[in-house]
Amino acid sequence: MLSEIFDNIVEHARIANGWVMIQNYKNLNYLDICIADRGQGILNSYLRNNCDNIQTHEQAINEAINGLSTKNYEGNRGFGIRTSRHMLVNGLGGSYFMYSGNAFYIWNKEIEQITPLNVQYNWDGTLVVLRIPKVATENFNFYNYIGN
Repeated sequence: MLSEIFDNIVEHARIANGWVMIQNYKNLNYLDICIADRGQGILNSYLRNNCDNIQTHEQAINEAINGLSTKNYEGNRGFGIRTSRHMLVNGLGGSYFMYSGNAFYIWNKEIEQITPLNVQYNWDGTLVVLRIPKVATENFNFYNYIGN
């Protein structure tokens, strides 16, 4: 999951650096990991790759979480975010949060939604927060999520 996020920053953000913050909740048995960049953001990545039908940050996040890739490779591409979030939420029981521009996406066992923000401030770049349980569920198998 983490390498997917780092790869996306390197391949799409058009920026040389970012931030990683980790908080260990020892007694609650999970980690919060925040990975952020101040690059071009998800919408601008699509627009710079001729995806002109995507016009809002909300649409861009929706396409990203559902597997639309901007990479010009033949074959199956664009499964990284989709696979990672399914593995985290469905497989491990964690939470996935993504914020870019003026919209955010959250998915956990209680809610899954994309929310446009009615504010003047945009996050220039992408911020992803993962809440990762430190103990996997009994039936968790990493391979069940590869290619999904």
